[in-house]
Amino acid sequence: MAAATMVESSVSDIARCSMSVLDEVIEFELTKNV
Repeated sequence: MAAATMVESSVSDIARCSMSVLDEVIEFELTKNV
């Protein structure tokens, strides 16, 4: 069970990280276009 929770937490960490990167990319594109 410990391994499963480790995998889930790492997946959520990766998802959170990619979401923040996506936000930064979107903000950069928006400011670039203005």
